[in-house]
Amino acid sequence: MLSIDCLLTVKEYTAVPFPTISGGMSPDRTDEFRQAAEEHLPVDAFSFDPHPVQPDLFGDVMKAELDTDRLSLNQYLEFVDSYARLLGVEDRRVINTGIDARTTIENRVPRPLADADVVVTILIEIGYSEEIASEYQLNSIEESLPWVADLVAQEDTIQIQHHGGPNDLVNEQVLGLIETVESTLAQTEDAVITCKTVERV
Repeated sequence: MLSIDCLLTVKEYTAVPFPTISGGMSPDRTDEFRQAAEEHLPVDAFSFDPHPVQPDLFGDVMKAELDTDRLSLNQYLEFVDSYARLLGVEDRRVINTGIDARTTIENRVPRPLADADVVVTILIEIGYSEEIASEYQLNSIEESLPWVADLVAQEDTIQIQHHGGPNDLVNEQVLGLIETVESTLAQTEDAVITCKTVERV
């Protein structure tokens, strides 16, 4: 039997210097990313992975591996704003960060790991009041955000599932989510980014 948990990871896709078209190198943002993450996120470790789409062109992605599976949206935005200040920029949308999930798997009974098909999903949970959330409003949120795979309204929480795959929940999507939800429902103070795993054998 596999014991499977998921944890969140915040990535920066352009922190590590890489060759530019003009023949130079992009700025090194690793120190600023590390500082902002350590000040605002529950970081367990930093690591690097090849860029998932074009590693030859963009080099490595810097990752802040968190020791939690839940991160409030406000806490993430505090990190983004701090990182932007360290870089000397004012527009959140130019910050090249994203959120992904990773699994921690403990194999309690020996068996090949390949036997387990583990699906990891990023979720955004938003508290709401039924009085202000009609089915039309919820459908409007889902239709406005192309990265939404599913939207489920429970008693006092909207659960929005990211489509996953090779694409993370990137910063531009987070900011688009805030704009859409606040224009449709209300504020997003209670929003939490989390993850879940589903094991299919």
